[in-house]
Amino acid sequence: SMGVVEEKLLNVEKLSLILGHKGLGSFYNGEEVIKFFKQGGEAIEQVTIPQGNIIEILMSDEEEAEVSDEEEAEVSDKGEANTQSVPTSLDPVPVTVNHVDTVTSVWVTRADFYPAMDKLRDQLTDLDGRLAPKVVIQVGDIVVARFTGDGELYRAKVTSILNELASVLFVDVGDTEQQPVRGFMELPEQLKNLEHFAEKVRLKGWEHFEDSKEMRDLVDKELDKEGLTMTLDHLGEATFWEGGEEIEFNISTD
Repeated sequence: SMGVVEEKLLNVEKLSLILGHKGLGSFYNGEEVIKFFKQGGEAIEQVTIPQGNIIEILMSDEEEAEVSDEEEAEVSDKGEANTQSVPTSLDPVPVTVNHVDTVTSVWVTRADFYPAMDKLRDQLTDLDGRLAPKVVIQVGDIVVARFTGDGELYRAKVTSILNELASVLFVDVGDTEQQPVRGFMELPEQLKNLEHFAEKVRLKGWEHFEDSKEMRDLVDKELDKEGLTMTLDHLGEATFWEGGEEIEFNISTD
């Protein structure tokens, strides 16, 4: 079993704590993660913050840091918390998964953006047929393009141009397409400074799986749900939840 974290490891000048889901936390000295060691010598970077503990970062004149509740953080044998399945350290964020980019990454839109996205969609629909064509096009431009999936207008970023064909990323949903440059339209000034509503996140635990259409279809099926929520750990990797339960992907590795 693991011993307690020694207080001297946390007695550093620039101590910070990043809490992930399931009660796991990582301590940092500036930008460097503080590593703890099991009795066998194995280094780990996350420790369990026992349920009910209060973590305080107190800076004295000597910039000393203290950890409350007997000034110790207990580490389990596997570096995992024995807590309930619902994430407690990070609030789950309601999202919609718009597009599965690869087996390790998906594009999501947070529920907070739904009203603004609906308003943008209505504005572009009202402007359909009245927008000026985009004459000069460069990589990096944000244009208006018609998505072939539904025939509607969206904001799109030009990511590459070859002859008269351009690759675009639809910045509010995450889909990509190749389209003739002659079909792009000017984006009105009042819509240029709006935040992009799609966010690309990495799927936690999928880095060892080979990307394929079959695997992407599996991810799409499992995440095509209403009431979906998402948490991000300290590495920016996403875990998805339905009804307070983590979504598990049943994958055979045979």
